[in-house]
Amino acid sequence: MQDCEMAISCGDKLMISEAVEMRDSILRTFRHSANVMIDCSHATDIDLTFIQLLIASRRTARASGAKLRISAPLDSPIAETLRRAGFAPDDILADISSHGSPI
Repeated sequence: MQDCEMAISCGDKLMISEAVEMRDSILRTFRHSANVMIDCSHATDIDLTFIQLLIASRRTARASGAKLRISAPLDSPIAETLRRAGFAPDDILADISSHGSPI
């Protein structure tokens, strides 16, 4: 298993229909690295099922000693979905600067 961070890039739709594929991608990636970043910066359509998957994946990673970062700008659609669901986006997201680098 590698120590370097491996990234998973999400498309524009983060809906229940993509949840199984994303779960499988997260599990595959954790087989290769204990340090994973999910880039949600391009997401435009997000439902709460997908938010639940991301938060559960992050909790599971922490419990197993791994690290999962969820990256997107704090003014992104996923951040707005988190706000509407009662979550604080800055507690969940690793903000992406205008240069595309995690802060």
